[in-house]
Amino acid sequence: MPQVGPFLQQRVREKREYRQLRPLWLTVRDVVPSPVAPALGRRLPLGLRLVQRQQRIHDALRILAPYLDRDLYRRASNALPSGVNEEKARGLAGAVTIRAAIDAHRGEKPARVSPERQQLGADLSDYIDTISQALRHPRLIDSIRQQATSTQSVNIDVP
Repeated sequence: MPQVGPFLQQRVREKREYRQLRPLWLTVRDVVPSPVAPALGRRLPLGLRLVQRQQRIHDALRILAPYLDRDLYRRASNALPSGVNEEKARGLAGAVTIRAAIDAHRGEKPARVSPERQQLGADLSDYIDTISQALRHPRLIDSIRQQATSTQSVNIDVP
């Protein structure tokens, strides 16, 4: 019986992480060409599905790196209301930047590859959990993006 405890703890942690990454995965899944869907689907072990989801997110961020705009990331960070903690601020700014990069990627605008853009992609990879949580609030992301890309000031209520 003592061996069941660690197994259940790991199972609960993996399930929580898998669910938390869903909004980000849904956002970037069209960027990464998906391999043929496995025949086992949901019968695959949860740990393997979690690793696959994380890998696809990281692959998408690597593909989007040339489209990531550090200036937009900074403006989105500055557009946040005071009182937002640093982790949530990174998640919100990252979500705004990723959604803009996806729009640029879909619009097939020419990508500008630079070390700074590659570094932003690596930085965002460190915060996929908080970015995914931020993507649960699409209206908030849209209002931050609108404020970051315009000169007018908009008051934003953070949930």
